[in-house]
Amino acid sequence: AAESMPVPAPAVTPAPTPTDAEPEFAEPTPMPVPVAGVEGDDLPLPRSLRAPDDEAEPEAAGR
Repeated sequence: AAESMPVPAPAVTPAPTPTDAEPEFAEPTPMPVPVAGVEGDDLPLPRSLRAPDDEAEPEAAGR
């Protein structure tokens, strides 16, 4: 049984996996940058720009 214990030791190799995960995180990081432009639609734009959308948006009723 003691010998079986060392077997899981190789399973510890997943430790390097986090290292690979770091590069993956780097990819999503740049994405938010371009997405920021897309978020602009969700963000409250000046009424001048939203004028056309205000009619369709329920927020118009808020005014």
